[in-house]
Amino acid sequence: MSARLVLVGCILSTVVASNLRAHAQDKAAAPAAATKAAADDPRDTEIPEWTAEQATPAIAAFKNAWREAKTPDLKVSALDAFVKGRHSFVADELAKLVKEKDDRVRVRAVVLLGTQKGVGAEKHLLPLCKFARNYDSVRGRAAVRSLGYIGYGKDGFKLLEDLFWKCSEPEVRAELAFAWGMQKEKRAFSILVAMLDMPRPVDPNDPNNPPASYWEAIGAQWEVVKGPVAVALEQICGKKMFNKDAAERWFDDVGKKQGFKLERVEPVFKG
Repeated sequence: MSARLVLVGCILSTVVASNLRAHAQDKAAAPAAATKAAADDPRDTEIPEWTAEQATPAIAAFKNAWREAKTPDLKVSALDAFVKGRHSFVADELAKLVKEKDDRVRVRAVVLLGTQKGVGAEKHLLPLCKFARNYDSVRGRAAVRSLGYIGYGKDGFKLLEDLFWKCSEPEVRAELAFAWGMQKEKRAFSILVAMLDMPRPVDPNDPNNPPASYWEAIGAQWEVVKGPVAVALEQICGKKMFNKDAAERWFDDVGKKQGFKLERVEPVFKG
């Protein structure tokens, strides 16, 4: 073998080894990045309530920073620097930005509305939930999740329940389960229990059963919601429930006395 071929082989080996190391480092860093992103959710940290005297100058300073921000990233940074307190003025200012042209900005405004607990921000979020059904589903799902943090008022449950039945995307239903769990929503008990078990045919040998592809499709939907549903039920009921039978036993023994209702609902998953 010539010296030139040996040299090329060594170079290629070095490049391949370097690429493999970089791939391994990226793979190892991915979970850490995901963890950091979750930890950075501003809704997870309660912020103080401001007086009007505190909110007014903060809004004025934000507007100046917003005018200077020439890119979406800078606008998002300006938003984050601004929202350090809760006030209806702050919520109203954020509500102006939920229709911004750049999706990063408008979604961030929706997320930050989820920090505005107790100041009427839910009135800005509830109308946005409808977007979970169409082209701007990221903004819609963010609105549903934000409502989980701040609440949705006496009448908000009906809107979210309607969204559940009109929107079969499992990602939306997972966010609804999150919101109901955070708000300890008893009225969602029947729907959540209906999603506890993996969908299976009642009689596997029935020749009229749908094809295997049907069960694969709804099984994939269930995989997305099963975790959020289990967590939500534990938050609402104060007990872990691993399947529908356990939930029904808990209802008979405890839930009835606590005012829960367990109603038969239509099939939740559809192929």
